[in-house]
Amino acid sequence: MAAAEALKQPGPRPGGDPAAGEATPRCPACGAALRDLARPRLLRCPRCGLCRRRPVQGRRDREELILHHREVDPHARVAQAKAVFYERALDTLGEAFPRRPRRLLDVGCGWGDFLERAMRRGWGASGVEILPEAVAAARRRLPGAQLHLGPLGAIPLSAGEVQAVTFWDVLDHVEDPATELAAAHSLLDRGGMVGIRIRNASVQLWLRRADRLVGALRRRPPRKRLHVLHRFAFTPAALLRLLARSGFEKIRIENAPLTAGDPYGHSLRVPPLPLLKAVGASAAGLLFAASGGKLLLSPSLLAWARKP
Repeated sequence: MAAAEALKQPGPRPGGDPAAGEATPRCPACGAALRDLARPRLLRCPRCGLCRRRPVQGRRDREELILHHREVDPHARVAQAKAVFYERALDTLGEAFPRRPRRLLDVGCGWGDFLERAMRRGWGASGVEILPEAVAAARRRLPGAQLHLGPLGAIPLSAGEVQAVTFWDVLDHVEDPATELAAAHSLLDRGGMVGIRIRNASVQLWLRRADRLVGALRRRPPRKRLHVLHRFAFTPAALLRLLARSGFEKIRIENAPLTAGDPYGHSLRVPPLPLLKAVGASAAGLLFAASGGKLLLSPSLLAWARKP
């Protein structure tokens, strides 16, 4: 779908938590009324396919996110598994902004792994993160970076101060993706670029079904829960609509490179997950090329877009 078409559709209602505060939750990408799927707490947009979970009763989104990253996410292993992706992303950004000085803001920067690589390539680095222990560790690790604890909206940067803003596996966790992208748009210089890596809703729903089937068949050893759907899951159409409505142009969405190995420890012994990933990535790449970029079947999406 072209960005111009996305802009013609009715937009979401501004402000508030659309799942918690409305009788009929609205899609943050296109504004359509979300519908319940045959699963607890899961909603889906009939127009663009976006999925979202209802918030846990009595628990704020940020508290739920912090709990997830403290108890579920093996930070060091995941960062190592994303090394190839980080380097490719920096290749893209380096080609777009070859001149220095240049500054990059990483939203949800964690322990600073991506920022460290960016600084090696000559980027001025800023990061924002809601985990206090992650910010403290990143400050010790990267004394030359500007690291901020708290939400993106409270970051002390001026409008137009950065050339790139990155959301690596972050936009599916936030309370309001449209608000986050609006803040990123404001901080970007003219011609600045936003980069987003996010779960692909259609593929992740299939993975969730497969995970449940495997769980019914396996008895020993105990399975580790597969976290494939977070607060939001975007289809390519939903991500395109949201970026277009947030004021971005020259939107490009492609299959995201997969993380290497099995950092979360979900691998089945036969066949091994790394082998399945390699086969799946090859098949997704072939289908993407054969369809002229229309079929995106990787578990995650990679989007790039420019501020006019």
